[in-house]
Amino acid sequence: MLIVTGKGGTGKTLLAAALARQASAMGKRVIVCEVGRSTPTASSLLGLLAPGLEPANVPQVLTETLSHVVLRGEDGVREFLRKTLPFKFMADRALKLDAVRKFIDAAPAFAEMGVLFRGMQLLEEQRRDGAPVYELMVLDAPASGHTLAFAALPETILKVFTMGPIATAARAGIELIRNPRATTVVAATLLESLPVSEARELCAALRLRGLDVGAIIANQVPNDPFTAEERTALDALLPVEVLGRRGLVRIEKAADALARLRDLGAPLVSIGAHAASGPSLLAAIERDLSGVAA
Repeated sequence: MLIVTGKGGTGKTLLAAALARQASAMGKRVIVCEVGRSTPTASSLLGLLAPGLEPANVPQVLTETLSHVVLRGEDGVREFLRKTLPFKFMADRALKLDAVRKFIDAAPAFAEMGVLFRGMQLLEEQRRDGAPVYELMVLDAPASGHTLAFAALPETILKVFTMGPIATAARAGIELIRNPRATTVVAATLLESLPVSEARELCAALRLRGLDVGAIIANQVPNDPFTAEERTALDALLPVEVLGRRGLVRIEKAADALARLRDLGAPLVSIGAHAASGPSLLAAIERDLSGVAA
C-alpha cells in the first residue's frame, strides 16, 4: 500500500494519480483509492484518470492494469459484520437500523476502521491462480492531520477492544501499516514555509507511529537555470530593484526549503512548476516522476 498524503493544496491527488499510472504502465495490477463518507458523486482523482466516469464504492476497471474505488467506512463496517456474524443478511439488516447507523456516524473511529478494513480486504483478494488481484494499492489519503489519526487508529481501537474480532482486525491493520515491505508513505509538499514545516512534522510523527516514509515529493519547484558562478554574480544585484529580482529570490527560498526537506533523510523528488492543468499537468508530473515508481 502506497499512502500519498500532505497538506491540502500540495497536489497530492495529482501525485497519487501519476504514481498509480506509472506503476500500472510498469505492468503492476494497481487499484487507486480515495476515502469517502457518503455516496460518491464527484471525484477529482477519477476525473484525471477517466474523465466522465462516475465514481463508485466498488472497484471499476479503468485499464487492463488500473482500477479505481472509493473507500467508505460504511462499506468496511458492513464487510466486517458479514465476516464476523453467523449470517451475511444480519449485517445488511443491522446497518439498516437507525440506531446502528447513528452509532457508526457518532463514533468516527468505527468509520475510519471500516475504511482500513475495506482496504485490507481488497489487498487480500486473490485470483484463481492464487495471485493477488491487486499488487499495489495507491491511497489518495486525506490531509496530513487526518492521515496521522488514521495511522494511529488501530492502536486506539486496541485500547478499547482488547479481545474479539475487532481487536483481531486492529492488530492486522497495525501489522499492515507498520510493515515497511507492505506499506510506505509519500509526503507531498510545496516549497513554502508552512507546508515545509508541516511536512517535517508529518514525517516525524509518522515515523514515531512506526510507518515508513518512502519519499518526500516537492511540488512546483522553480527551475534554476544558473551556474554557481552566474549565481554569485547575480547575488550582488539582488539588493537592487532589477527585472526578475523576485524570481531570483524565489529560487533562493526554494533552495533553502529543499535543504530543510533533505534533512529528513527520506528520498527527495522535485516536481517542476508547470504552466498546465488537468490531464496535461498530470502528464507533465508523470514525466518528472519518470523512474520514481520503480
